[in-house]
Amino acid sequence: MEQLKNDLRQCGLRVTDQRLAVYDWLQKNPVHPTADVIWQALLPRYPNLSLTTVYNTVNALAEHGLIRTVTIDRAEQRFDGDVDDHGHFHCRLCGRITDFPIDPEDVKGMLPKGFIPEQCDVFVKGLCAACAH
Repeated sequence: MEQLKNDLRQCGLRVTDQRLAVYDWLQKNPVHPTADVIWQALLPRYPNLSLTTVYNTVNALAEHGLIRTVTIDRAEQRFDGDVDDHGHFHCRLCGRITDFPIDPEDVKGMLPKGFIPEQCDVFVKGLCAACAH
């Protein structure tokens, strides 16, 4: 928990119970949730937590590079506590998003000469193993 507090402080974000709760929940639950899912998960512990606060928090965390916004589905914005480079697979049947490893150097090698990548988001859509059977 101290590391999370330090992360917030280093980014210039004020440490609040609610902000810390959202950040901690994302670190412990790698399920690529929507803001609504986070809000519902935290509501029993923080009954005064508003959905607006959750949206403001995830936007601030993403803006400071502490979490990632996953835009694999146009209908909803999801969030990921893992900021290391990796890909996301979105199953079109069950809707689950699964991480998979990528090598940023492989992606960099595919870019036109002279291009300098600053962030790599790889999205793949299809059927997960469970739905494919």
